[in-house]
Amino acid sequence: MRLAQSASGGPGGTGTVNAVATGFGDCGDIAARTVLSDECQFILPSGGDRIFGSTQDHEVIFTMPKSKVASVIEGLANTYKVGFRYPVISDIRSRPNLPPFLEIPKDA
Repeated sequence: MRLAQSASGGPGGTGTVNAVATGFGDCGDIAARTVLSDECQFILPSGGDRIFGSTQDHEVIFTMPKSKVASVIEGLANTYKVGFRYPVISDIRSRPNLPPFLEIPKDA
């Protein structure tokens, strides 16, 4: 999430991050798409990544070309300055206002 925020330029940014979800064959695709497009990639792991790379349910793949490293690092610094952090800090000091259809009855 932080890398995607940074690569896209943060709040109000105009950069893009391509997302790929083929479900297969992304091991070669990861490098090829990034090199050919010269863009950052956000990729869902394939079955091969899961089996041979032991990729877990909570993991994704993010790649960036060499040409974007400096701007992503700058984006990390800028988005940090405006409050984006990892891990994400949850604010549990107040009760969220839920729409009526999601409210849990008090007697339930």
